[in-house]
Amino acid sequence: MAIHVVDEGLAAHLKSLYAAYRHTKDIDAKAAFFSPACYQICRPKPSFAARNRETIVRFIHETAPKNDAGDTTPRMKGYYTIRPLESEEFEFGTDEHVIPAGFDSPEKVKEKADEEGWVGMRVDLWSELVDERVQEDDSLLVKVQYWWRKEDGEWTQIFHDIMYMGPKDGTQGSQDLNTTYTQGGGEPPRVSKMSSTFSNMDSLEMTTPSVESHPSERDETVDPNSSTEFHGPQHQLKPTDRGLAAWRLLLTAFVFEALLWGFPLSFGVFQNYYSKQPAFASNRYIPVVGSVASGISYLGAPAITPLIKRFQRYQGLMIWTGWVVCITGVILASFCTTVETLILTQGVAYGVGFLVFYYPILNMVNEFWITRRGMAYGLLCSSSGVSGAVFPFVIEALLEKYGYQTTLRAVAVALCVLTGPLIPFLKGRLPPSLQSTSTRMNWGFLRDPLFWVFSLSNIAQGLGYFFPSLYLPSYAASIGLSGTEGALLLALMSISQVAGQLTFGSLTDRKVSLEVLTTVSTIISATSAFALWGLAHTLPLLIVFALVYGFFAAGYTAMWARMTTAVSTDSTAVPMIFSLFNFGKGVGNVLAGPISGNLLFQMTSAESYGLVKYRGVVVFTGSCMIFSTVAIGLKYVRPCWPREGS
Repeated sequence: MAIHVVDEGLAAHLKSLYAAYRHTKDIDAKAAFFSPACYQICRPKPSFAARNRETIVRFIHETAPKNDAGDTTPRMKGYYTIRPLESEEFEFGTDEHVIPAGFDSPEKVKEKADEEGWVGMRVDLWSELVDERVQEDDSLLVKVQYWWRKEDGEWTQIFHDIMYMGPKDGTQGSQDLNTTYTQGGGEPPRVSKMSSTFSNMDSLEMTTPSVESHPSERDETVDPNSSTEFHGPQHQLKPTDRGLAAWRLLLTAFVFEALLWGFPLSFGVFQNYYSKQPAFASNRYIPVVGSVASGISYLGAPAITPLIKRFQRYQGLMIWTGWVVCITGVILASFCTTVETLILTQGVAYGVGFLVFYYPILNMVNEFWITRRGMAYGLLCSSSGVSGAVFPFVIEALLEKYGYQTTLRAVAVALCVLTGPLIPFLKGRLPPSLQSTSTRMNWGFLRDPLFWVFSLSNIAQGLGYFFPSLYLPSYAASIGLSGTEGALLLALMSISQVAGQLTFGSLTDRKVSLEVLTTVSTIISATSAFALWGLAHTLPLLIVFALVYGFFAAGYTAMWARMTTAVSTDSTAVPMIFSLFNFGKGVGNVLAGPISGNLLFQMTSAESYGLVKYRGVVVFTGSCMIFSTVAIGLKYVRPCWPREGS
């Protein structure tokens, strides 16, 4: 493939796409016209550059003019012309222009364009004063070369080359590519003024030029407000971070996570029950059932994320399929008589089902919640804590009265009745025509040391995180407490998790230092394990431990959203980074069961540290939290580490 002059048919198609782009008012909908890897350079101010769609869209959001509700009279009217580039215009400026966008030289851009078959169109945009009451004429002129490439059979914008931005001085349609700000007189405007100039042109009412306007004869003037028919997305999307649709989806997702994720997280009650049954008691791998059920949903995240990206239009089918597998796994578990079959049904089948239906829901949440994503994730994470305050008591009562077989069947029916009718409410913000089907992925974040710092800390935290929820009921029983009191401890821990995840999630939205938040979370978690759990020989001290550990340890996962964007804002990388954080925690989740089997001692001493039997579990939990803190500190060992995208 190679750069080529646009033929008449393709030119008409690109003009139609550009008209649709300009006609689209919603900023997030405009993003559908950009490749995820879209670049942007600005010759008047080279430092104003972008390396991906996410950065461009965020910049448009930040600089978009805020409408004054009290002034409905337009001050300016916008015009534009569009035409194919000539072969002599196939150039990309100088090193100074392209290096901020991540290229070594203009020749490298040209090579990439040749290899990928880019096609270019020249667009000149300008504004004219229409309100005669206004004395100051701040009309604007912007000259841009747009480049498209074909992705999955569709032409999409891949490169924006802003040639000129500044005062309108009668040169609309000019083909002088070396125009600079000084042509319009005066010093170059500041970046804030310049960036808002480009954004403002997108927001102006675009129409055909007046008689006084003189575009080049080979330019074509387009009126996106006319009745001319063109093809492209023209959807009025629901607002982000607010509105009925956003909250309806988030609350529905909250219910799903509360019930379907709360069930495997309450496995500590099942574990305590199974360990007393003759059919299971001799098997030390009972904890594997619960750790596999929850661990698969973590470990499978990197595998399911690209599939969701590629087949977004089938998200609804994924949700239905995964939901059915989850319910079926619980029903089949009720017929099991060995630990091995419990691992396959209540463990593997349930975990796979949850993996398949949960991540499409999370993708929908990402579409609606952007600037308040920390809050949204905190709310979702806390949902399992809400159910965790109820599930242990209900399951404990059912197990004592009816046994595990009837209990599992009752749980399956309850999950079916409570969540099935809500599935139709799980709808994303973007319609199928605006959803990406690209399999392209920017893996540049793997070269960013910050990703590995967060990953190491996350794996260590995940390795120790699950032990208290697995062993608190058994620990309580070892000091003579009842099964109900053991369930109470899990419930209190769940309640504190709700508060912790909401608190830490909201703090990340307020831009509190991630290093401070993660350090507080892990240090206090470690301290509570060493000083409270290990020394607890009474119910009150165990309650204090459950509340403190639940609040600070659970708050860690609510910070994943902020960790992800701290590493990269590339829209193709963000979901994968988040899924790899899930994977890291899943490593700890799955290993928790087998590791714990080797940490437990056979003897019990009610007056000894960790009751002797659980001493290894207590020390391992606290040590993992300490190591997680140390990993975060590695960020400061080499403060000049290169950052991806810098």
